[in-house]
Amino acid sequence: MSSSGGLVLSGVRVLDLSINRAAPHCATMMAALGAEVIKVESLKRIDAARGKQAAADKRSSAMVTDPDKMEQSYAFHAINAGKLGVRVNLKSPGARDVVRGLVEISDVVIEAFTPGVMEGLGLGFPEMRRWRADVIVLSLSGFGRGGPQSGYRAYAPIFAAAGGLSHVSGYRDGPPMEFIGSIDSAVGAHALLAVLAALMERDRTGRGQQIDLSGSECVTALLGGPVVDYALHGLVPMRDGNRRPGMAPHNTYRCGGENEWISIAVAVDDEWQALCRVMGRPELAAHPSYRDADGRKAHERELDEIVGLWTASLTAYQAMESLQAAGVAAVPSFRADQLFHDPHVRARGGWVTLQHPVQGERHELRVPWRFAEGETTYRPAPLMGQHEGYVFGELLGIEPVEMERLQAQRVVY
Repeated sequence: MSSSGGLVLSGVRVLDLSINRAAPHCATMMAALGAEVIKVESLKRIDAARGKQAAADKRSSAMVTDPDKMEQSYAFHAINAGKLGVRVNLKSPGARDVVRGLVEISDVVIEAFTPGVMEGLGLGFPEMRRWRADVIVLSLSGFGRGGPQSGYRAYAPIFAAAGGLSHVSGYRDGPPMEFIGSIDSAVGAHALLAVLAALMERDRTGRGQQIDLSGSECVTALLGGPVVDYALHGLVPMRDGNRRPGMAPHNTYRCGGENEWISIAVAVDDEWQALCRVMGRPELAAHPSYRDADGRKAHERELDEIVGLWTASLTAYQAMESLQAAGVAAVPSFRADQLFHDPHVRARGGWVTLQHPVQGERHELRVPWRFAEGETTYRPAPLMGQHEGYVFGELLGIEPVEMERLQAQRVVY
């Protein structure tokens, strides 16, 4: 993605030192908002999102140096669309000077190292602030930069577990659920809001700042009710499948198609009555046991069986269309292939087609917003080191002879 002008972050430059998904997702969304994002990688520190072929560098250096194999990861290119790509080996003796040059031309720096690593590399916030007084540094870690857990490494499953979401997710008689990529994306969205707030503060005061963001605390912020219940009443929430307090029927029901399911949520009496009419069971609306929310909740298991018998005779789309037309919240539980072909997503222009130099034709999700002025143009994620001529040559003014030296010393590597 790149800006064609007029987007809210046009003219903002971002230095992305992060890997995996959470922090890179923040940088990708900034690219979609018009920022120029420079992603820093190295053959000494392959982004794990590049896939198993590249991750095999500990076992086979030949795998890592094969450009085609490094560029085969769908995940990497989905997470990093729209960025420029350069190589800098941060552990090499000359890397600090190169990074300094990149910081001096950047408005925002994004990093997701374990607290203390950047300082150990001579790239902490105090140093960056000396290089550029108004720089904004996003430091995203599992548990923040302070406290007894600050030194622990963490990824999406740990964000979800430590943040409390895993504990309240799953079936009543089953274990907590594991969350992976979706949690990273949620944390990245929190990070984006934090960076946008910091940019607004800089516009107002001229001051930069460091953002200390905890991935696990971002997850806790999503929980709402369970956290309030515990804080106010000492109630420890437990898993209860797809059921929700005060709502019934509220579940996911098998449909007649192959591995098709639909989610149905009834919150108020009017929705229950509408559901009964759509099912052809109007007598259920007046049944003494189901007339109000408390009664329906008390007989939830019975209602699940009744609704499940009805949905089993329909496809998920047939059930969805009839229920939504009657004012009942219902949507299929999509598989990836169904979501890709979903008529609503297609009608909204949810996918864009890109031509990748190694993978060929690719389909990427369009960003979920539209602006009256300015439109995001789309390009695939960078190949390893693809834009070094522009970034190191044009932006930093590094001469070809110096570039050869940096490459020979494996600073640019």
